[in-house]
Amino acid sequence: MKRATFLAFVIVVLSLPISAYQYPLSDSGVREAYFRGARKNAHTQKFLARYTHYLPMPKSGPHVATITIETPYCQIVEYSMTAFNFSAVDAEQKFLDAAAWIRVRVEIDLTASYTPLISSDATGIHLRPVGFWQDFKINLIQRGNTIPIQHLAGEPLYASVGDGGSTLTGATVTVDFPAAMVASDTTTVQVLGPDGQDVRSDFDLSRLP
Repeated sequence: MKRATFLAFVIVVLSLPISAYQYPLSDSGVREAYFRGARKNAHTQKFLARYTHYLPMPKSGPHVATITIETPYCQIVEYSMTAFNFSAVDAEQKFLDAAAWIRVRVEIDLTASYTPLISSDATGIHLRPVGFWQDFKINLIQRGNTIPIQHLAGEPLYASVGDGGSTLTGATVTVDFPAAMVASDTTTVQVLGPDGQDVRSDFDLSRLP
């Protein structure tokens, strides 16, 4: 493809209106997502920012700080931003007809009332387990129905302290749901905490591709 023709194609693709969530993605949808990611500029970051919600600090307990929902389209955009020597043809080969997920990422931060140290009258003070995130339950809800979880994983977050040490500050939990079971509709991510917290955030997949 000649350079002028290629640039004209990119401009046309990127000028198309952002469509609703679709599964499975068409070949043109995969290419459009690839070119959005390949731009690697402020427009790409602005586009991806729509998929993340920031939650307020609670009066007490752990802080569900951010909730991000990633559609297959969004995942292709993110992959194309960092992949080396990756083309639109490569994107079609990798993502077209491949198994796809709706991915939810939740960042949980420790707070002054939910600290890295746990105090107990019986056992004294000990460190909060790095797998504390397993005490949280994350649901994906549409039209009153809860989508079954396909895969769940968590990663502890740390911050550096004096003398080269580190302290637990939170965790990122990633949950995958089958894309085939998710409709282009209002979608609620619910995070249930061990202390009775019920944090919810709504995403309109009819406006997020």
